[in-house]
Order: sequence, then structure tokens, then C-alpha cells
Amino acid sequence: MSKSYVEARAVPQIDRDELEHLPTKALLARLDKLRRCEDSLEGSDMTGDEITAVEGILFKESPEWREAYEAVKAVLSTRQHVPGAAERRQMRHERAKRNRSGQRIGRRG
Repeated sequence: MSKSYVEARAVPQIDRDELEHLPTKALLARLDKLRRCEDSLEGSDMTGDEITAVEGILFKESPEWREAYEAVKAVLSTRQHVPGAAERRQMRHERAKRNRSGQRIGRRG
């Protein structure tokens, strides 16, 4: 496996102060990247040399992963909720339903 591929899989460590200055979209991307980390070294296809050559978080079993995950979740909990695609679709559906029922009442014959 190439070193650049392993480096791309690693999640850089960022302190909480820096996380608080990141936009919500970047925090969500970091959370997704943390969730995509491999569970453990035992289940990994990386060699020991590849792992030691890379800086950053690679495995969910590491204490660094847990700290990074908790820090991102804590910062995200202070941010305003942004509805996802399914929520936006539901809101559009409800709004259209209200508008259709309102038009029938006020319609002139």
C-alpha cells in the first residue's frame, strides 16, 4: 500500500480551540472521517511500517480517536442544527400540503 494512501486515511489531531473556529461543514467532514477510521490494528490491511510512518489518528480503538471524536461532538452540540436532506424533504412536503389545503378554502368559483 502506498504511503500517500495511508496518509490520506489518517485524521490529523486538532486541539479543541482550533475546532471551535472551524465552520460546521468542516466539523461534520471531520466527524465523518473519524467514523471511517478502521476499528483496530488487528483488522487493518496496513503494515507496521506504514502505521509508524504516518502521523494522525488511524484506529478507533486508540485513546486519541476517542478524544477527537468527543471533542468534535462537543463543539457540534453548541452549533445550530442544520436539517439534513430527509428533514428538508419532509418540511417541503408539509409546507406544500398546507399550501394546497389553504388554496381550496380561499378559492373563488
